[in-house]
Amino acid sequence: MEDTVQTAKNIAFEFLKLMSPAGLKAGRYIYVDYWRNQLIEYAAQRLGIEVDDMLRSSVEQELKQAWQNILYPQE
Repeated sequence: MEDTVQTAKNIAFEFLKLMSPAGLKAGRYIYVDYWRNQLIEYAAQRLGIEVDDMLRSSVEQELKQAWQNILYPQE
């Protein structure tokens, strides 16, 4: 399970690196299912990882949490 969490974080980080040029508009790519799924697949391919439903769900959770941290940083 811990490996899945770390893999999900790695994919989410790669996803966010790909979206960084979009700035705050990157959120639309996280919350629109089609774009998110396409970008998760692309980020995973760049890392040489195959995504199943459980991993996709974990990546989505990590992305949404990371995006909330970007928008509303904890001090």
